[in-house]
Amino acid sequence: MRILPAVALLLLCCCGCRQAARSNGGFADVKSPDLVEDAITTMLSAYPPARTRLALLHPADDAFGAGLTEALRGNGYAVAEYAAPARAISRTDAPPPDGLEFAYILD
Repeated sequence: MRILPAVALLLLCCCGCRQAARSNGGFADVKSPDLVEDAITTMLSAYPPARTRLALLHPADDAFGAGLTEALRGNGYAVAEYAAPARAISRTDAPPPDGLEFAYILD
């Protein structure tokens, strides 16, 4: 009888972990152009456009990522979209991306 409550508690804890797991990218569905403009201003001060190639490390399929990618290209950056490897390989075996590795997390 002592095992049943312990198993139930363990299952509840695992369900909470399942909800929290998420991949890279934006965790908030934000369509604010102010955030994109702030990110572009920071990028412009750190990396010169027309000389910097960026390679996204994850899909930019959220609203912020799409706006950021479009704004980066509009300001003269070359942005390589994320392409999933054809087969499952480890990060150390993968060929290096063509450009400066670039990822974001918007929380």
